[in-house]
Amino acid sequence: MKYKIPISTFSRLTQLTQKALRLYDKKEILTPKIKEITGYRYYTIDQIDVGIKIRLLVNLGFSLSDIHQILLSNDVSLIENLFEKQINKTNLLINELNIAKKILLKKNIEEVFTMKSEKPIIKKLPKIRVISKRVKGTYEESINQLTNELTFIIDKYNAKITGPVALLCYDDEYKEKNADIEVAIPISGSIEQGNYEPKKLPATKVVSLIHKGHPSEMTKLLKSYKKIFKFAEKNNLKLILPDRLLFIKTNPELKNEDFMFEIQYPIE
Repeated sequence: MKYKIPISTFSRLTQLTQKALRLYDKKEILTPKIKEITGYRYYTIDQIDVGIKIRLLVNLGFSLSDIHQILLSNDVSLIENLFEKQINKTNLLINELNIAKKILLKKNIEEVFTMKSEKPIIKKLPKIRVISKRVKGTYEESINQLTNELTFIIDKYNAKITGPVALLCYDDEYKEKNADIEVAIPISGSIEQGNYEPKKLPATKVVSLIHKGHPSEMTKLLKSYKKIFKFAEKNNLKLILPDRLLFIKTNPELKNEDFMFEIQYPIE
């Protein structure tokens, strides 16, 4: 008779939780071999190795579907393809974590909430204290004018800029003139001067996408916005105004391909 291992003992031997083991049973990835009339289920000694393999594959980031195929398939090419896909996912994750590490090392909370992603993601933004001004005008003139005005006030009061400049767009259509826009700069410190009194941008959930390229390359910028809308459509999300455009890298000395912006589009 095969030695009967109860789920609690099997859980300890394989370091898989009982909840996980029940899920693997349901998904037919690892099913107890002995099922008694009483309803009790037991594992066997030879299943310990399978449990250990599952734990390793889970730790490597494989989905349950992939694990099921790896354990049951004898197709070497299929398994190699699954591993190759996971290697690519892991490399992407490593790049994202390296970017996150660089931001965290700066210990700047505002930059943590402008995490870089080259594909649309959903993320939550906290309330952000800013100095801002909202006007109606042309994009080219208004953005430069407002940015210069706001940075002058920040310098005057010895306040500190704590994050990238943000452009907020309130129009639901493109306007060459009388565009309703706001420029906001995250700050710390005290500022008191009429129209420039600090306020807080509200906390919100957004679809975020990093755009690389010079702002004059409108075709590329529009393609990035198209990705946002496709992502929203696919995930049944409702986009709302004002959307935000963060100026991450905009030094005039940069090459066009090195300019970097983050599109943040609020969702309901």
